[in-house]
Amino acid sequence: AAGLIAVVLLVLSATVRAETVLLGSDTEQSEFASWTAYWGGGTTFSNEAAGGNPGGWLEVTFDPTVEDPPADEWREIAYVSAGNIFAGTWDTSGIIEFDFWQSSTVADGLAIRWSADENPDGAWWSYTLVPGATNAWTTYSASLSDWTDWAYPFSTEEQYLADLATIDWIGIYMYRATADEEIYGIDNVELWAVIPEPAECILLIAASISSAISLRRKRKAACASA
Repeated sequence: AAGLIAVVLLVLSATVRAETVLLGSDTEQSEFASWTAYWGGGTTFSNEAAGGNPGGWLEVTFDPTVEDPPADEWREIAYVSAGNIFAGTWDTSGIIEFDFWQSSTVADGLAIRWSADENPDGAWWSYTLVPGATNAWTTYSASLSDWTDWAYPFSTEEQYLADLATIDWIGIYMYRATADEEIYGIDNVELWAVIPEPAECILLIAASISSAISLRRKRKAACASA
């Protein structure tokens, strides 16, 4: 039996695939009309920006400021109700993806942030990203599979799973680099899900059976030597 399981594992390991399915997205001008500023201290939003990657996109302009950091004028979260992107149940199979553009200055901070219904104001899960080149669209993605990839003070896996199941909003956090006008762009915000194909499910079952056989043999050997 163990030999047969080993053969099955060997064959399937070469053919296992996982299908990625698009669950929902915000990609058009009309969809970005629902996005808003979390702080709104010194930013202007426009969903009428032409071009994009491709098509319309959300333009976030940080107006010139005389305020010193860390005033609200230096930071912003462009966010939307999670249901606008996907109205179903969010879980750890999800992958968040979006395109980001910077005019002439690389942002000092960039992250994906989301919060749940029961979280207090100002409390969110955050996935830090590294801003790329200016005057070019860069695609970023973050998997929801590992809760330790997402920062939240004094959090637990139990809280993460509960919050994800009751997600309220999701957004893109930006922190400006200078006090001058800075323009950023957001486009093609998508939620994907990784769905195991049948071969992968069979592989997981085969691995479990193999482990059970191995454990049974160890128990028999222990009894025989007793």
